[in-house]
Amino acid sequence: MRHRIVLSVAAFVLLNAPLSPAQSPAARPEFEVASVKTSAAGARGSVLRTPAGRVDAKNVSLKLLISSAYGVEGFEISGGPSWINSGRFDVEAKAGSAETRQQMMPMLQSLLEDRFKLKTHRETKEGPIFLMTVAKGGLKLQPLKEGTCGPLDAGNPPPAPGQKPPCGVLRPGVGGPNMILEGVGVSAATLARTLTLMLGRPVKDNTRIAGPFDALRLEYAPPYMTADPAPSSDGIGPSIVTALQEQLGLKLESAKGQVEVLVIDRLERTTDN
Repeated sequence: MRHRIVLSVAAFVLLNAPLSPAQSPAARPEFEVASVKTSAAGARGSVLRTPAGRVDAKNVSLKLLISSAYGVEGFEISGGPSWINSGRFDVEAKAGSAETRQQMMPMLQSLLEDRFKLKTHRETKEGPIFLMTVAKGGLKLQPLKEGTCGPLDAGNPPPAPGQKPPCGVLRPGVGGPNMILEGVGVSAATLARTLTLMLGRPVKDNTRIAGPFDALRLEYAPPYMTADPAPSSDGIGPSIVTALQEQLGLKLESAKGQVEVLVIDRLERTTDN
């Protein structure tokens, strides 16, 4: 009985002891100094830059700020008032040291939570997606040949004349009236992620092709063109969906699938500070 009493007292002491510094909840990452203001009426252009240790946003929507802070695309954000798109804000924030963009995004989350009383949660629900499969006529891309592309350089700068293009990078461009997407050593998964951003809908790679492709080049009509204009003297190409099938042998099929979204539970307008 005596031993049981001693153990009970020890347990009581442990349960009621104050937390040691190592046990204290971690402090939220925050900027050293930060300013959030409504953009001037009639301001034109929009920019969001993240040089070392700073966030500099001019005339940007709150949706773009949330998208950057939480690492989601605009179409992956659900809920919120209409001014999440229409309102424009200027943000100037400085971290305590030369932080990277990745390190600063949790700080931007804290700033949005403080100034806009933002509350969110993530959930997975069924939504529209695209399934990328090999088209009926077969794949029109070849496996990567050894030595076709070079190592990935920091910042992905365009290759110098005579230099091999970097492996695994898709670069957008313009060719006459059309848009161009090209790269070497790009996998089907990378192409699917790029198409997700371009189409504003999740694209799931269902090709079952593991290895990277050799030279990939896709030419298609600009997004403002409605869809598949007839061939004409001005050289306007097909829509990106049709171009994928005709030029690469890949097909996009509309389907329903599980999509993770960031749900906005609470949001309030901020006062300039």
